[in-house]
Amino acid sequence: MHEHAVVESYSLKLMITGGVHGAGFRPFIYQLASQHSLSGWVENTPQGVVAVFEGPKGAVENAVAKIRTEKPPLAEINNIEVMEVPVAGLSRFSIVESRYPRAHEGPDDGPRVAEDVLPVSIPPDLGICEECQAEFQDPSNRRYQHPFITCVNCGPRYTIIRALPYDRERTAMGRFEMCSTCDREYKDPGNRRYHAEPVCCHDCGPSLQLLSLQGQVIATGLEAARYARDLLRAGEIVAIKGIGGYHLACDATNTRAVRRLRDWKGRPDKPLALMASDISEVRRYCMVSTIEEHLLKSPARPIVLLRPKPHDNGWENARGTVPRANRGLRPGNGRRPEGLTGLDGLADSIVLDSPYVGVMLPYTGLHMLLFSGNGPHSLAMTSANKEGEPMIYSDTDAISRLKCGPQAILVHDREILRRVDDSVTMTTCNNVRILRRGRGYVPLSLELGCGQEGATVLAWGADSKNALCLLHGGNALLSQHIGDLDDVRSRDEAKKVAHDLFSLLHSNPHAMACDLHPGYHSTAIAADMALARGCPLIQVQHHHAHIVSAMAENGLSGEVIGVAFDGTGYGYDGTVWGGEFLLVNATEAVRLAHLRYVPMPGGEKAVREPWRMAMMHLKACGFSNHEIEEALSRPAVLSDPAGAAKDTHGCFASSWRVAMQAAEAGINSPLTSSMGRLFDAISAILGIRTIVSYEGQAAIALEAAAQNWATTKRLGANHPARTAGQRGLAEQAFVIDQTGTPWTIDPAPLLKAVVERSREIPRGEIAFLFHEAVSEVVIRICQLLADEGFPRDVVLSGGVFQNRLLFEMVYPGLRRLGFNVYSNWQAPINDGGIALGQAVAARALLKAGMGGRT
Repeated sequence: MHEHAVVESYSLKLMITGGVHGAGFRPFIYQLASQHSLSGWVENTPQGVVAVFEGPKGAVENAVAKIRTEKPPLAEINNIEVMEVPVAGLSRFSIVESRYPRAHEGPDDGPRVAEDVLPVSIPPDLGICEECQAEFQDPSNRRYQHPFITCVNCGPRYTIIRALPYDRERTAMGRFEMCSTCDREYKDPGNRRYHAEPVCCHDCGPSLQLLSLQGQVIATGLEAARYARDLLRAGEIVAIKGIGGYHLACDATNTRAVRRLRDWKGRPDKPLALMASDISEVRRYCMVSTIEEHLLKSPARPIVLLRPKPHDNGWENARGTVPRANRGLRPGNGRRPEGLTGLDGLADSIVLDSPYVGVMLPYTGLHMLLFSGNGPHSLAMTSANKEGEPMIYSDTDAISRLKCGPQAILVHDREILRRVDDSVTMTTCNNVRILRRGRGYVPLSLELGCGQEGATVLAWGADSKNALCLLHGGNALLSQHIGDLDDVRSRDEAKKVAHDLFSLLHSNPHAMACDLHPGYHSTAIAADMALARGCPLIQVQHHHAHIVSAMAENGLSGEVIGVAFDGTGYGYDGTVWGGEFLLVNATEAVRLAHLRYVPMPGGEKAVREPWRMAMMHLKACGFSNHEIEEALSRPAVLSDPAGAAKDTHGCFASSWRVAMQAAEAGINSPLTSSMGRLFDAISAILGIRTIVSYEGQAAIALEAAAQNWATTKRLGANHPARTAGQRGLAEQAFVIDQTGTPWTIDPAPLLKAVVERSREIPRGEIAFLFHEAVSEVVIRICQLLADEGFPRDVVLSGGVFQNRLLFEMVYPGLRRLGFNVYSNWQAPINDGGIALGQAVAARALLKAGMGGRT
């Protein structure tokens, strides 16, 4: 008789943190246990997922090893803490109901939970997955054309959560009782909809209504979507309730509809987004790389900035200059602007001035309904609000604020609990860059590679492209894009987001961080909240924060050369910085070099009227008033958004003389070293944009002109515009004065060359050569600094580096010389990511025993 060996049971307890809520992680753990014949349990907690495996030691260890290698596709694991625990003798594996322990109280057999433990596993809203798309399009499936189709791999998350852990009763779906079929799917661990909290069907989910602007019901259910689709096809504007708020949409091929949309929105020039029915529709208009296609189809479903297909649009003549007959015309009046070279078949005014088209694919069943049947193939879309206001997300606001704009409002009765705008992304140097964090990325935490210990900090960002950052442990949670804080509703929204983070995450920050600018709304709000909570306020200089944001994302400690180029940032000396080379660590930024100061006549007015910066840059070069007037008096230069070419002996001549006198007298003319303002000046000198209707428009149009010229010449950032022996715009475009500290960078030779050579060569070529000159001076200064013993780690940040043409010249150029080059990828490179740098710098300052401003 053989004796059977007794297999001893072994038990491990796991704490798994990261993006593990709402990603099918519990059923995944259940299936792992079943495959290995293990008993135990798994549950959601505020900090992640806790599981116990019990069984033979080898089987337990094999199951644990597979967690990282076979995790669900949407899950992101930050850490797995493993501890051996006593064997409980459990007979089966179960998924237990989620519990949210009170302070100082843990699960029955688990550790105590501290008050300031940050639950970092909050799932973002996800675009419709391939399996749900297939079911949506299958007439035999019970969820055929279901507007709210979802599963564990897709659907709303963050925008419907009331409290953590993420369970149905704590979401906006809690009021919808599941039908018996959905309930069986929800409770079946082998089903794709197991514990998919938004799960529903035609019989038990939210319902659609199409409303008039007075709130009267026009149609319900699928008929509401069909009616809305017919309105869009007929050239009407429809407001659509999405995942994180309302959009305004119209047929992208209908020029009149697009213009009406712009008129109501108050957006004369700023690009609109394009939602295309599928990837083949995108390829009709745009060039799409493999990485861009993957990004468009990713679960985040962001807006992706794409280059239009090259096409001769007849805007420029053979020399690349604008024909005299076209000068002074407003873009969108039947002629496509310089830089936009494709999009035939779409309304001219979808994108103006920009070298890119912002494109996204449908990310809900409701969107797919609008494209079905005889619906349009492409929609022009924008958030449903007046320009500068927060996006509408409540049904009440939709009725009260959408007057005279759309023809109808397509609503549903699932409540949106948080306003979350679409994310905006682009690709550059074979990397994905997030320009605006919103749906699909928020509230995923950024796991920092350094500085993981220290105070919990809430940072308030800047007044432009405002977003907040909550830093706890080694994780930084960047909030959704809030917008510009000039509008009081945006300021209220920022406060609401802060309190929402405190409540949802049970967080109690030890400090507040903000910008150094004394006039920022964000500075005032942060100061008030710090006072109310009795915690310190740490002010961090704008460009210091830009560089630290990229350092934090890339896990850098120690010192780096920071190149911070943007439009506006309050400097230590009270002037407006923006063309900076800095020696940076977490606690300090030392100015090494900067662009030469020039006055900004009219202050903020100089941002809206780039001809003012052109005037002052030319004056600083030694141009006489007569020469400045002559340079700015060409017909192309005098065009403005109103479309009227001004008489040089009329109001323009008067305006620039008054501005010059004010600058010379030092009246409302702050000094600036901004690289963004230099881009504006060049754009104005070339007659591309002299007056703007939105931030960055002149620089964007300048890049568009350069890109368009390069496209016609089949050039790229890595293919110089000149061959060996040919000169650029000038022998030495910038003069670097190294006699003092910091060094001064003078663009006088460059500016003189732009004026002189604009008479000889196409302005698109001059725009391209200007980008080359800027990239060359960045590389040259970094090399000079390295020769002086400064670090060879270079960080590029600030809104100017959103310019893909410039970045793709600078980034590889530095790398070819042996520099280690870093930048922002997950945190926006513009002011939308500055709160991350503020939070990390503030923590470092507190740790070092330093307070106040940095």
